Amino acid sequence: MKRTHLPLNALRVFEAAARHLSFTRAADELAVTPAAVGQHIRALEDVLGLILFKRTARALVLTTEAESALSSLRQGFEKFEDAVHLMQSGQASSVLTIMVSDSFVSKWLMPRLPSFYNARKHMQLRIVNSDKPADFAQENIDLAITQDFENRTQLRSQKLMDEELIIVASPKIGQLVKKLEDIEKISLIHNNSISYTWQNWFNDNNLKSSSPNAGLYFNAGHFVIEATLENLGISLVCKHLASGELASGRLLQLFGKIENAAQSSYYLTAPEPQWRQKKVQDFVQWVMAATSK
Repeated sequence: MKRTHLPLNALRVFEAAARHLSFTRAADELAVTPAAVGQHIRALEDVLGLILFKRTARALVLTTEAESALSSLRQGFEKFEDAVHLMQSGQASSVLTIMVSDSFVSKWLMPRLPSFYNARKHMQLRIVNSDKPADFAQENIDLAITQDFENRTQLRSQKLMDEELIIVASPKIGQLVKKLEDIEKISLIHNNSISYTWQNWFNDNNLKSSSPNAGLYFNAGHFVIEATLENLGISLVCKHLASGELASGRLLQLFGKIENAAQSSYYLTAPEPQWRQKKVQDFVQWVMAATSK
């Protein structure tokens, strides 16, 4: 019989009835009626073309054919259970896998993780760092933190925070900048992870620069911040990523928020089944609270 034609439900009923040698006890285990068990057994006997049970006045007795196959059938169901447990192992309640970009995990999430992890020592927290769109099925991910809303019908998303773009400098460099025009005299650090450029900034502020494209280029926000800390110039960065350095005084914000820069946001994203998991909701509640601190 081909695998696609195997009567798995009827075989499961037969295994339970054979183990108990009772339709009634098998029915209790399977949460069905004894009559339903009997119907499954008769249907299976019709498909297989043989008798599975001898019905005596006292009890059920397995036929020779049924008894010879029972051990292999039990092993088969045990392997099914093992396979299901293996598939579920990555989704266990004590294992939480989160996909997040390098910059966000290193500059925003990592400094805050102790408050989450220290209160949940039983958790196995797995961080997958990637800037690519999350492939939840392939990567076995519970939750992703993305900078763009993933508009896929099977996904559930919740906005984590709005981001704003600012200009930052180290204290050493920052003291050289008193007005907008002073930026022309300072080396520029370019942030290729955002769409807004230094050329956009000069244009928006009606300033002319002889070399708006000169300087250092990085395609990740955390590298931009590190270069700024090393006094290599001034940079355009997302404020949340630089929040730790701004709070400590290691970086200074120059001027105000850049109004003309397109605003981006961070989102928590997961397929609906993962989103409903207690471990995911626990993290969502924690990280939402952490944004307000």
